[in-house]
Amino acid sequence: MKSPRQATIRLAILGVAAAVIITLIVQAIQRPVSGETVDYRATFGDVFGLTQKADVRLRGEEERKEQVGQEVRGCAGHTSPAHRGLGGGRDRRRSRSRLRNPLDHRWFADELAAVNTKIATDAEAEKVAGDYALNVSKVDYQDIDAWRTALETGVTQQLKEKMSTAVDVVAPLLTQMQYVSTAEKLAATVASSNGNQYVVRVFVDMDSESRQTPDGVTATASYTITLDKASGWTITDVGGLGAGLPGQPGN
Repeated sequence: MKSPRQATIRLAILGVAAAVIITLIVQAIQRPVSGETVDYRATFGDVFGLTQKADVRLRGEEERKEQVGQEVRGCAGHTSPAHRGLGGGRDRRRSRSRLRNPLDHRWFADELAAVNTKIATDAEAEKVAGDYALNVSKVDYQDIDAWRTALETGVTQQLKEKMSTAVDVVAPLLTQMQYVSTAEKLAATVASSNGNQYVVRVFVDMDSESRQTPDGVTATASYTITLDKASGWTITDVGGLGAGLPGQPGN
């Protein structure tokens, strides 16, 4: 039988061997770089969730995992032997550029500015079109000139002449019926845009009274208004005008 002393010696040897193996495993995982190292810096706007060998995509293109891993290690002041020399330097610069571009705060700032500009521009078009539709939906047979002014405000000269002619035709009927309407804008949204041309859909609730309908009638008018941004949001065309007025289909 083995003596206690021999068992203790064997146990000690096994403990030392286990410690050596664990040390080698840890070193293999960490993969320390031997020899000369080069320090360089990379600026990140956001590295949430970024790990070594992680996938980094720039505008849909998948970058090499190895390059990303090298770049992340480089941020800690290490580089691989392949990075030394002329060829390695080019790979390092390309890897750093690929990793930095999608996280560049300037790129996000430009994108955000473009989105904000579009939102603000659409809001301008919607306000001009919405105000116009609301104003032309308010009619009082005792003040036809006010309605004429609303129709002719902010439109092209050609459309202004067309509106004036329409008022001359409809005004006698409105006076005969003693027609009065009030309105409330429901919604206005840009339906499409092409360069400086914007098409806005506007929905307005109209409450009207006349000799034929003394108790009042409620109708929803839908307008399609085309505007030219380059000329200060001048209205170039109006569709749906007259909805809810007497003499129109369904009224």
